[in-house]
Amino acid sequence: MMTMLYRAMNGKPSSQADKSELAVLQAFSDAGQVSEWAEASVAMAVKQGLLEGNGEGLAPQQSSTRAQAAAVIVRMLIMQNKL
Repeated sequence: MMTMLYRAMNGKPSSQADKSELAVLQAFSDAGQVSEWAEASVAMAVKQGLLEGNGEGLAPQQSSTRAQAAAVIVRMLIMQNKL
């Protein structure tokens, strides 16, 4: 989901992030479970406040619920002054 959001916001596929950009993920106990191809997108979402985790971590290997997806989309629209 974060990769699709990244692409929607930036109009290009996410690329490998350097270690300093990925440091924001270390606040989450399950950061190591984020797939390598999604790391840059997830880091961007956390850094911009679009993704906050579920209180236990990011749960990167679980499916997002409709409520979680809606919350992220609303945050993105607010960030872009479209809501």
